[in-house]
Amino acid sequence: MSSNSVMNSRNAVCVIVHDKNTDTVASLLYGARSWSPKPVWTLPGGKAEPGEPLDEAAARELKEETGLLVDPANLSLVHVVHVEQGWDRSGQFVLFAFATDTWTGELTNAEPDKHLAVQ
Repeated sequence: MSSNSVMNSRNAVCVIVHDKNTDTVASLLYGARSWSPKPVWTLPGGKAEPGEPLDEAAARELKEETGLLVDPANLSLVHVVHVEQGWDRSGQFVLFAFATDTWTGELTNAEPDKHLAVQ
């Protein structure tokens, strides 16, 4: 078996934050990065640390990127995606997508060095 076909345990998370009052979803505008030659809108999220529970990783990433706070118990796993080649060209990973309509805080661009805007 080639090394390209070996599954690894890299995990990533993202959060769909749905504001039911305005029927909108929180999103981030990433600047041009190695994985995208031009700015791109995406959901808040990132890599889970080894051994970190996925719902806790999702809550942590949401706070780090947007300033929004969510209790991991208020996150629902809604989708899982196996990605063959990651943004960092380091091979496969699994993306766990969570959703919530319960959070506190105001949406802010907490990482202006990475994101051009949030909305």
